[in-house]
Amino acid sequence: MYKGKMQAKEREIRSKLTKAASYSEFVRGTIAIRNKKSMVNGKRYETMYLVHIKKGEQRHIYIPRGWEERVRKWVKKYREMERYMEEISDIYLKKIKKREE
Repeated sequence: MYKGKMQAKEREIRSKLTKAASYSEFVRGTIAIRNKKSMVNGKRYETMYLVHIKKGEQRHIYIPRGWEERVRKWVKKYREMERYMEEISDIYLKKIKKREE
């Protein structure tokens, strides 16, 4: 579809999606925090994992200390792009229901 035929709302959302996608770092997944007990001194500490599903299997990737904030930003960016795609999809679902071009 040409930009001229798009509704203003759709153009706005597509612009946001393009801007978000131009950010080079994003990842699909969920952050999980686990509390573990040290085998050495018995103290509890937190570890962070990225949880994602690939080919029907849930996978957990350990996130090293110092990477936590970086990975959180990547997950947040992916969710932002996903939200914009949902909004665009909703526009087209409405068009299908109304039978409009």
